[in-house]
Amino acid sequence: MTHKVLLTWNSHPAHERERFHHVSELVNKVVPLGLELKDAWVTVYGDAPEILLGFTPRRGNTEELESILGSAEWKAILTEFQQYITDYEQRVVQATSGFQF
Repeated sequence: MTHKVLLTWNSHPAHERERFHHVSELVNKVVPLGLELKDAWVTVYGDAPEILLGFTPRRGNTEELESILGSAEWKAILTEFQQYITDYEQRVVQATSGFQF
């Protein structure tokens, strides 16, 4: 079964105006690593993370996903991205159709 990595976060207060620019920038950097964007959600009301993105490995296997998430490139992208966000969480789940949190 295919797995998916779910990323959630809130925008850092100093960078709220650029939130969608940062989402686009992140997607553009992780897609070349072998991930496909499957979900993009924004919370506009309520007590949930502001942004949720879901990515699956291009070839669909769990080993590929684990390799990407353990790579130096992935870690460098996240390190750079952390300056714009708070409350970052990442988890791997079995991919299903529809909304996953």
